[in-house]
Amino acid sequence: MFLPDESLEIRSDSDGEEDLSTSSNVPSSATSLEDEKQTTHHVMPEDAVNPRDFVDVRRIIHKIFPQCVSSANDPRVEIAQLKGGITNMLLLVSYPNPGKGGERDHVLVRAYGNGTSTIIDRDRELATHLHLHSHGLAPTLYARLSNALIYEYIPGKAVEYTDLSRPEIMSGVASRLAEWHYKLDKKAIESEMDRLKALEKPTQVSTSSRDLYELLEEWINVLPRETAAQKKRVQDVTAELAWIKKTIADKGGPIVVGHCDLLSGNIIVPENWTPEELKGHGKSHQKPLTGSQAAFTEANIGHVKSDKSGKPEAKPASDGFAPSTLTSFIDYEYSIPTPRAFDLANHFMEWQGFDCVVELIPEPSPSNPVMRAWAAQYLESIAYFEGKAEPTKVTEEAVDALITEIATWWGMPGFYWGIWAIIQATISEIDFDYAEYAEKRLSEYYKWKKGRAE
Repeated sequence: MFLPDESLEIRSDSDGEEDLSTSSNVPSSATSLEDEKQTTHHVMPEDAVNPRDFVDVRRIIHKIFPQCVSSANDPRVEIAQLKGGITNMLLLVSYPNPGKGGERDHVLVRAYGNGTSTIIDRDRELATHLHLHSHGLAPTLYARLSNALIYEYIPGKAVEYTDLSRPEIMSGVASRLAEWHYKLDKKAIESEMDRLKALEKPTQVSTSSRDLYELLEEWINVLPRETAAQKKRVQDVTAELAWIKKTIADKGGPIVVGHCDLLSGNIIVPENWTPEELKGHGKSHQKPLTGSQAAFTEANIGHVKSDKSGKPEAKPASDGFAPSTLTSFIDYEYSIPTPRAFDLANHFMEWQGFDCVVELIPEPSPSNPVMRAWAAQYLESIAYFEGKAEPTKVTEEAVDALITEIATWWGMPGFYWGIWAIIQATISEIDFDYAEYAEKRLSEYYKWKKGRAE
């Protein structure tokens, strides 16, 4: 999860505070480590890094890359702190690689936030990262410490939450999520988790939940119970989880390996990406599409057309169709097997940003052209990854069914992140009002539930 900063900032050990986009320490096109991909990674469960101590960071980098970094005090190692996280600390580290004629390699050090391993299964996170990498969907992982991951830096930038309704971003996210949901194998991830748990000592207290429901049960079990109000809250959310299992558990679609934290900060586009309507113009002549007010045309939907009634109609897939590859996803610590509808609904709820601009959330209705366009792109991408020999028609009925599936789970993200925020309020050292955020997200859930009954 990330704070809603307007711009990403860094702290360099030599230059003080500066903007990432103009920093000389961060190249516009960093050296790719693709030709050095490793099939193994360093597992250092007894070692930890202090991300606030750059001398200690250099020590770790020397330990992992001794062929490039001569000592723990090598002055050629440059470190910058990427700011914006509300759970973890992220550092960008660069160093010269003699095997590349002195060109600089770049890696990321992501240090876990205080107490987060109480609610996040770090073995699952690692196993998921490795599985994603095997499918070309995650960067190379170089090391796992007791409190951090070190992995390949791939140039790019995160989108803003106001970008999520732009047609090209919608297409990119729908396509990439379809790829995740089709390709990722929960059994392969669990097998890797079993291997990790057998080979390594537990580094911190962690959950071992197999799916979304077990995870929520684990989170409820660690909620504070010191006051009468806290005890009442535990009783309430326990009852709500029972209601969820009884009422909507079988209406969320297939079980997929979901990202489950697909907010704008975890969606990466190329550094040179510019919104379509800005290309060739000094100013934007079109605002990002917003919620139920968005009006699509054939030109900006691309693969969706309208029938005579004006209702968007899914277009048959053609031999020339290929899913968008504009976006990629980062940060897999919340990834877990889940009903598909939760992963999709969670993404749409992130359209509001941390400012909770609810007007930006699309109406989960089959009559909403925004939802129809997104759903059609997702379904057509699924058909593509299935490798259908014949062109597949994504029918109106299929689009209707997917939107209805998502709508059935529309309030679940509020329940999930509300409980998460209550826990974070008791363990996090980061300056963020988790208690207020918890109330906003739980209110979102209760409002949705009340609307179902009316």
